[in-house]
Amino acid sequence: MPECPPVLLIIFNRPETTDKVFARIREIRPKHLYIGADGPRSDVEGEDAKCRKARKIVDGVDWPCEVKTLFREKNLGCRKAVSESITWFFENVNEGIILEDDCLPDPSFFDYCSNLLERYKDDTRIMCISGSNFQNGEIRGDGDYYYSIFPHCWGWATWRRAWNLYDSEMSSWPSFKEQNGCKGLLPHSSDIRRFQGSFQNAADGILDSWGYVWLYSCWSQNGLTCLPQKNLVQNVGFSSDATRTGGEWWMSIPAEKMISFKAPTLINPNTTADNYTLRNHHKIEKRESKKALLLRLLKEFKLDIRDKWNNWRQAS
Repeated sequence: MPECPPVLLIIFNRPETTDKVFARIREIRPKHLYIGADGPRSDVEGEDAKCRKARKIVDGVDWPCEVKTLFREKNLGCRKAVSESITWFFENVNEGIILEDDCLPDPSFFDYCSNLLERYKDDTRIMCISGSNFQNGEIRGDGDYYYSIFPHCWGWATWRRAWNLYDSEMSSWPSFKEQNGCKGLLPHSSDIRRFQGSFQNAADGILDSWGYVWLYSCWSQNGLTCLPQKNLVQNVGFSSDATRTGGEWWMSIPAEKMISFKAPTLINPNTTADNYTLRNHHKIEKRESKKALLLRLLKEFKLDIRDKWNNWRQAS
């Protein structure tokens, strides 16, 4: 078993799920553990106590391990707190694994990340290694994992070289939008509109999401993500305490074991998998363009006229 890379655990106000994720980390016994925590919200009663309880996991480190913490006193919000914790992490390490307090990985997830972090450490085409699989049992490609344009972040890993490209202010977004950068990545106009809208909201500060900023950063660099053929991370955080969750089928997929890490033959995004993700994960409907709709209606009209003409001729 390869040595576990450094691990960053990002926590907040859920001591119960934090304990579950920490217990899994404790099984793996990484030599370097970083813990980042946002501060409690002043207008949420009882949150201060929950945050303090979650932070007590640091007392449970009972193996040889360097532990560093970044505990905020004031609440920064999801986007800033998480991204700044990751930046702090990569100020100290060259590569590592990132887990949030509701992402419970199978033990094999750590081997998967360790192997691929080493394999692609100098390959700038790869920006992210994710443990999530939302393909509903479909096998994509000829490897034990495949390449995607989607950097899912429920348990993932990356390198300092990639995170340095995180564009926190989305300063390059106006140019990317003007050049229609999404067009080369997405198959349909409805997909482009959806993601352009989300990126614009993130750039304007309306969307408090570091995830969309990271997605944009990867797309603006044509960066790819490695995704496993099996789901390696279960989200255990869907409860009344969850701050940023909803309810979909893919939100509670159990984690499975991965035993081999064969690379795909070609380093290209698996468009079949990515299209499935667009329709079933991001829930974007495939819509016809105005031109395609007009052509289809004209064709149907012609067929209808032809059928009526043939029926009239036969009747006469």
